[in-house]
Amino acid sequence: MSNTHSLDLELSSNQYAKLADNATMSITGNMTLMAWVRPETMVATMSIISKYDSGDDRRSYGLRFLGAGTGALQFAVSSDGTSANLTSADSNYIFFNGDLAVAWFHVAVTYNAAAGTCKFYVNGALDSTGASLKTSIFNSTADFRIGADDNTSGAGSLIPFDGLIKHVRVFNTELTAAQVLAEAHASTSANSPVGAWELNNDLLDSSGNGQTLTAVGSPVFAATVPFADSGTTVELQASIDAYIDSANPTTNFGTATEINVGDSNADTPLTRTLIKFDLSSIPSTATINSVFLILTFIGDLSSSARVFNVYRVLRAWTEAGATWN
Repeated sequence: MSNTHSLDLELSSNQYAKLADNATMSITGNMTLMAWVRPETMVATMSIISKYDSGDDRRSYGLRFLGAGTGALQFAVSSDGTSANLTSADSNYIFFNGDLAVAWFHVAVTYNAAAGTCKFYVNGALDSTGASLKTSIFNSTADFRIGADDNTSGAGSLIPFDGLIKHVRVFNTELTAAQVLAEAHASTSANSPVGAWELNNDLLDSSGNGQTLTAVGSPVFAATVPFADSGTTVELQASIDAYIDSANPTTNFGTATEINVGDSNADTPLTRTLIKFDLSSIPSTATINSVFLILTFIGDLSSSARVFNVYRVLRAWTEAGATWN
């Protein structure tokens, strides 16, 4: 399957795509929701995937971005459709910190009904876990929507998404971390979704369940995608790494068993990590369509949400020689 387009939803036109209520999308237990998204603006809240109508007490489930002041993902479920029995959890990852309108994100949430927990994944990596959610989902008659949900009764007032969206997939199972990562890089799913809309210049369902979406507000398709599905995928491990410490400007930490990055405040030392990859296995004439950097986060000295930035190092360095100076 070619992978050349994504669905472009405009906030000003209340554009989205929908399915009428049906048994397949009326998931009441374990589930996984995921999509590739590239927001273009940020309003108070922007819905990504939902079966949710708050005005008529037909709340089932939903995945959305919270407002620019928070910038997190939120997953919500209601056990009876009402706000009184609505619970939600937010991701640790904070979006919209200078990366708005220039970055694609793969966002996913898995839900374990029996435990009342969920897990948020960003770009295929586990971000955080939510707890104290309702242990069942209300089987409402609300429409299933991509890029909107309804927050008033009757004709309703939408909570729309503004930007590009692609590879929307819904599962009636709780996918594993390995499965979420694989889905993030796959142009078609290998894990039996109940609904899968690649949004590649059409609204067709690739799950085999025949659930073609209906467009609302005349959205168009854009020739912009998060990754291309042609060519070869190469997985590289770091060849060398070291961290540098402003408090020890002449000390080399190339043999340390872990790497550090960050600072506490303006009066404390800074630490930065250097990582190098051997790219010799990639031909010099190759075109690189997309890159993912996956790091395992093992500890944090702060309870605050963290944003890590990655930069290209222009100066030559060695694992045994790198220091702050």
